[in-house]
Amino acid sequence: MRVIIGIALTCIQLGVSELVLANSLCSGPVFTDEQIAEVIRRERFVRTDLPAELPSSTATVRRQRCHYIYIESIGDSSRVFIVNQYGVIVDVLRSK
Repeated sequence: MRVIIGIALTCIQLGVSELVLANSLCSGPVFTDEQIAEVIRRERFVRTDLPAELPSSTATVRRQRCHYIYIESIGDSSRVFIVNQYGVIVDVLRSK
């Protein structure tokens, strides 16, 4: 635990971005935005518990430490998929 905290403090002091820190602490592969979108498409095909794609929506992908946040939205409706560092959907949030 001390080593991780020490690395984090050193990175913050040196101004190293959070993404660099996340990459050094995450053991899974690094995915592109297109790969994360493909994970969502593939899982929607085989899993009935996932919401359907919003028609004519736009999608963005962000990295938050070891997780990827896939957001599709149109107007005031959105779907947020949280994908872990191994490419597995771990949570889905819906609005409207």
